[in-house]
Amino acid sequence: YLWDGAKTPEIELSRVLWTAEKASDLQSASRRWVPMPVAAEQGEYDPRFARFLWREFDTALPDTQPKSGRLDDLMGQDYPAFLLDPRLQVASTDAMLSPTHRTQQIALTGLNYSAKSAATLEFEGQIVRWSLVNQGLKPLEFSTLDLTVPDGAALTSVVIKQPGLAPIDLGVDGSRLRLDGALHPGTAATVEVGFAEAPSRDESQYGFNLAFKNGQTIEFLSRRNLPIQGERRDSFFPTLIRADELHRAGLTGRGVGVAVIDTGAWAHPALALNTEGQSRVLSFYDAIKNEEGAVMVDENGHGSHITSVLASSEASYDQSGTRTGSYHGIAPDVDLVVVKAFNDESKSTYLDVVSAIAYVVKHRDRFNIKVLTLAFQGDAVSHYWQDPINQAVMAAWDAGITVVVSAGNSGPDAMTIGAPGNVPYVITVGAVTDHYTMDDQSDDYVATFSSVGPTLEGFAKPEMTAPGGHMMGLIPEASTVTFEHPEFHDGYHYYLMSGTSQAAAAASGVAALMLQDDPSLSPNDVKCRLMASARLATKNGQHTFSVLQQGAGLIDAVAAVASKETGCANQGLDLKSDIAGRRHFKGPFNSRAQIEKDLALEDSDQLVLSSTTAVFHQAASETEAVLRAFNTVSVFDEAALKREGQYVTLESLAANNLNWEASDLVSQGYLLNRSFQGLEQLAFDGQFGIDAQLLSSYLIGL
Repeated sequence: YLWDGAKTPEIELSRVLWTAEKASDLQSASRRWVPMPVAAEQGEYDPRFARFLWREFDTALPDTQPKSGRLDDLMGQDYPAFLLDPRLQVASTDAMLSPTHRTQQIALTGLNYSAKSAATLEFEGQIVRWSLVNQGLKPLEFSTLDLTVPDGAALTSVVIKQPGLAPIDLGVDGSRLRLDGALHPGTAATVEVGFAEAPSRDESQYGFNLAFKNGQTIEFLSRRNLPIQGERRDSFFPTLIRADELHRAGLTGRGVGVAVIDTGAWAHPALALNTEGQSRVLSFYDAIKNEEGAVMVDENGHGSHITSVLASSEASYDQSGTRTGSYHGIAPDVDLVVVKAFNDESKSTYLDVVSAIAYVVKHRDRFNIKVLTLAFQGDAVSHYWQDPINQAVMAAWDAGITVVVSAGNSGPDAMTIGAPGNVPYVITVGAVTDHYTMDDQSDDYVATFSSVGPTLEGFAKPEMTAPGGHMMGLIPEASTVTFEHPEFHDGYHYYLMSGTSQAAAAASGVAALMLQDDPSLSPNDVKCRLMASARLATKNGQHTFSVLQQGAGLIDAVAAVASKETGCANQGLDLKSDIAGRRHFKGPFNSRAQIEKDLALEDSDQLVLSSTTAVFHQAASETEAVLRAFNTVSVFDEAALKREGQYVTLESLAANNLNWEASDLVSQGYLLNRSFQGLEQLAFDGQFGIDAQLLSSYLIGL
């Protein structure tokens, strides 16, 4: 971790850091010298301490010295108490101890430079106010302010106000105003604009763009931001699908095991502990290294964010600082099985993902795993039954695990559902965004990035939608996401991310709530009730989005738990025959013209959810019509495929009345007219043929 090659005490860098001279220098300082830990038997330097010093975020402290003593030496007495909690088995530090900065405190939260704009403007008489806050660790020096106001409005003053400081008068000459001063960490500022007469209250007519000398900018965009919140805050999305009501009724996912296959997870207390402060991570398995570990890690950050949306046990607070009785995660008390199959770039191989799924299925009884979250997508390049990950996913479903998969972020074009979202059995989830109006669902809409069905075999996808726009979650500071996307930072350890990954995590949480309420539910039962109780997007009585965009509609957690529907999902399919390779299946969509007809609905960014009460009230005929699109199934004739020994052929598609254009298939990356070359004998409760090319393919975490 400090050097390339073998970690030995002879490495020069370790001598530079830990010579007697350096020790003497440090001993004379106010902070006591921290000796390099010595292994008891070998008498050599312990390389684990190097990991602790050098930004290795989720690393257990060496056993050669008590945790409290080591932290005291490094940080004085001001470190967060949770770092000493033995239930976490983790020290979350973020900076190395430097002889030249030996009195500097180690930073634990936030980014160096991070600012946030208020979500709305404040209007008072002839004054318009725009607020912002420095959420980072360092001061932000002002540079310029670009200001746009309604046409014809006469300015009288532009002033920046900060508590305890003299106002900064910018004058009114020109649209770009230069200014001095700085916005200090944790400090709020208000840009106050005065007019000769009361100005328009239409926020879309105003523009504020404040640039700082470090190159960062912050701007006001109407309906493009969440409110500024402190450390005690609300995540909002549980309310959108009414999970908050279930939290207050005592349904929090307790006793239900949920596995997450992703980049790992951070051992933050809200992820490692449930709402009662009890350890709830049953296992951390690294599929890349093929080993179980005592300490969770996540170098990328994506997995931590997904796990946070699903299961964060942080309590929610409203804007007045009052507890709401809800939590940040959809199912804050689930037991977690965290499986790391993706690296720091959020990439993985097919073999590692199949290995990860195999681990979950093998240990399903040991950890009571009822739900599996797969928040990633690979290109669908073959029929669903030919893909090795899809085969593993079907085996997991057959083993009694409800598998929830992200639809993909390749929308809004049709036929963009990836693998394993194209598996007809599983729950594939698209994303809805609330348009930054958390209390108003009338302007919510299916996100444009959300992938759209159908699949190659004509199945309708996604089955449903869930919140997936600007979702707030926890990410460790020293991770790929935080370094590459500092604009995601929302203060403290919170980050805003959008994607169908987040939607899949939210849907997984609802499935866990359902299973806590009724542990006897099968995966097909969970899928059926989620779809039958979902709320369709409509306008003037007509569907605003196609079934290929919104599926059965937006998840309603209360209605899903209350539903008694059975037998309404995966009708006509035969999972065991599919896994065994005896029969495969196709859906009702078969041509580009049919898709375009189905997508030609009333074009609107806004939707109205047709059910807003605890009991599902949609007309039975309308529900049946939607579910019929998912349950219209017939057997796929494989004769031409088997005769040619290929992945995908136009001949076989035509024989099944699937009239796709060759150009569409090529542009989507399908292995058209390519010979099937398999590697046999991959054990996973059965045998699979794996294409050598697929083994070297990469999946991209969404």
